[in-house]
Amino acid sequence: MSPEEQRNLKESDLRQKLGLLNGKIEKTETFMFQMNNTQSKLKDAATQRKTALAAVYQQIRDMLVQDEQNAQHEVDSELEIGQTKLQDHMKRLTVNTEKMTKARESINNLLSQSQTMAFLQASFNLPKAVKFDPHMPQVNLDSKKVTASQACSAALKQHLAEILKQPVEARLLTLKPEQQAEAVSGPATKSTGSQPEDKVTMPPRQRRAPRSHSVGRPPIQPVLMPFNVPTHSLMGTYTGWHCNPPYMAGQQTKQDRRPPHNAPGGYKPNMKGNQ
Repeated sequence: MSPEEQRNLKESDLRQKLGLLNGKIEKTETFMFQMNNTQSKLKDAATQRKTALAAVYQQIRDMLVQDEQNAQHEVDSELEIGQTKLQDHMKRLTVNTEKMTKARESINNLLSQSQTMAFLQASFNLPKAVKFDPHMPQVNLDSKKVTASQACSAALKQHLAEILKQPVEARLLTLKPEQQAEAVSGPATKSTGSQPEDKVTMPPRQRRAPRSHSVGRPPIQPVLMPFNVPTHSLMGTYTGWHCNPPYMAGQQTKQDRRPPHNAPGGYKPNMKGNQ
């Protein structure tokens, strides 16, 4: 091989390798551009997901805050009712104390005049406040609404604790068990209309082709065979059809199975019909 041929061959090989490298570099740069684009889209999608999650959790916090405010309002209402009841009772006790204090002063004045004639003529009646027996009114915060709010908050806390301690994949099945039932049963077992779930409509069974139509099998002889019915001589012989199977070799016919003429109860031909 001449040097010129070797030079051309080597140049051709290098140009082929150069073309391969150019294609690989272009393809790699294209994929790098797509990866950078995908990375930007991925960051945007992550930002959108985080924004959506923040909005949902903010709504949950708002609902919890609203529910807490409602529960606190119920406690405040019961507190106000109890305080009003205590204040009314204290006012009544204060009025009764004042009346009994005045009665006590009147009695002391009369006792100071025990040596006079006016003391013998004086009379004194106790005020009606004496009949009132002071007692502590029943005041508490155990109303139905307050008790229910406290019990619901405790149950909600326990329920959230049980859900949050589970893996994220299992939380949805705990919150929505009907999805687990649908996943187990599958769409094929769903009932349609008034049909029960345990009955599944099966496709109609295909009938097998008659054996006489099979390839390589001789046709089956028809079961209906012509026969001659003996009738009155004026009507002639009638050709009809009967459903007896065809006669097989080695099989006794109906005439062969008849008892002999001389056997008891044997066949006795009608002489008139045979004439």
